[in-house]
Amino acid sequence: MKYFLINTLFSLLVMSYFTGCSKTVDDNILLAAHKAIEKGAVLIDVRTREEYKDHHIIGAINIPVQELVKTLARVPQNKVLVVYCRSGSRSSVAADILSKHGYEVYDVATQSEYNRKIKER
Repeated sequence: MKYFLINTLFSLLVMSYFTGCSKTVDDNILLAAHKAIEKGAVLIDVRTREEYKDHHIIGAINIPVQELVKTLARVPQNKVLVVYCRSGSRSSVAADILSKHGYEVYDVATQSEYNRKIKER
């Protein structure tokens, strides 16, 4: 478990170094995440407590990605999860961790991605 945590934090550091800009989420994933929220999914902000206090999506809970592994007991197993952060790097790491622990999770990358208008088809 210690190796997994160290490896995850190292991956987070590397990803944040190489990905300075926000990623774009596929419209289908974003639409599925919104539908999941409407059906009771848990929205998780994986940024720091300070970032969360500054602003967050209404209804989101805060579990910083650095604390995710040791606080998995706080995350309901029977709910779909939707995660976001500032640039998409930490949410990607969080989604990977949660998926590996058996959670169904949508990574919507950022607050602005979550709130953006989905293109009509």
